[in-house]
Amino acid sequence: MKMFEIGYNHRHDRSFCIDRPDGTDNWLLLIVKTPAHFKIGRKDIRTSAHSFIIYRPNTPQYYFPASSEYFDDWMHFFPDENEQKMINDLNIPLDRPVDIADITDMSAMMRSMCFEHYSSNPFREKAIDLYFRLLMYKISEKLRRKEINRDRPEGIYSEKLLWIRQSIYRWPGRDY
Repeated sequence: MKMFEIGYNHRHDRSFCIDRPDGTDNWLLLIVKTPAHFKIGRKDIRTSAHSFIIYRPNTPQYYFPASSEYFDDWMHFFPDENEQKMINDLNIPLDRPVDIADITDMSAMMRSMCFEHYSSNPFREKAIDLYFRLLMYKISEKLRRKEINRDRPEGIYSEKLLWIRQSIYRWPGRDY
């Protein structure tokens, strides 16, 4: 995978709007941390916080905040044939936003990829490749979990409860 550009935890105000009628010449992955509006074809889609979209090259891109702020992680990249096949085999949707319950680990991987991309580490490209593959597997896992739990509505506290549970497993010696 060839990284073109990447950003982690970017903050924008209400006036932020991306309008690229012809898309870009590369792929774009967005991990959206706040509610947003997307225009896909003739459809207007409002996503909740915690969603993602992978745009293929030349796909029109139009999105803007659904609240007073917009936060996201983003990556412009060029996957090779094997990575495109992996994305396809993992049934990761393209060119449409997908709501998911928890983006914490996905965002952490984007942070690590961003660090590697702008570092002078000798193995940064190999590290980015590995993070990218792991990120695709994690996205697929979340989509499968979402499908399995489709009939169980998620409450407003589900992500916080998940974080608490993960924290207890990570740091069992803490006094909670």
